[in-house]
Amino acid sequence: MGEFAYTLRVRFCEVDEYGFVWHGHYLAWFEAARVEMLREVGLTPARLLEMGYLVPVVDIRLTCKKPVKADSEVIVLASLEPTEKAMITFHYRLIEKTTGQLCAVGSTAHVMMNRREALLYFIPDEVRGPLDQLIARYPARMDQPATT
Repeated sequence: MGEFAYTLRVRFCEVDEYGFVWHGHYLAWFEAARVEMLREVGLTPARLLEMGYLVPVVDIRLTCKKPVKADSEVIVLASLEPTEKAMITFHYRLIEKTTGQLCAVGSTAHVMMNRREALLYFIPDEVRGPLDQLIARYPARMDQPATT
């Protein structure tokens, strides 16, 4: 048990004129970590679409704690919140690899829809099983909000 870890190195094109990572890239990094976590159980966005499901983001939260500079190595730690309804919430922590310092925290919430864009009430069994595997491996810590 723990958090899914996705490591990357900050590219020069990801920093702003101050030399810090532009905050919008954190969301792209969260997405990359989320997709790789879901890949572990075969739930890539393409596979979900093949199964007939759309899983759009409906809520994004991001709190920046410490600026990240070009060429730094960072780790995105991702976890998954248990749910009974057709909403999937991921939590993220962005850690500077060399110092271990927390740079950002956030979350994304996604709803499940069918191809006709109708909201589902519950996660279908063919998706629930793999998600439950991920929740068992990478459970979100529910004792603190994603933005602390």
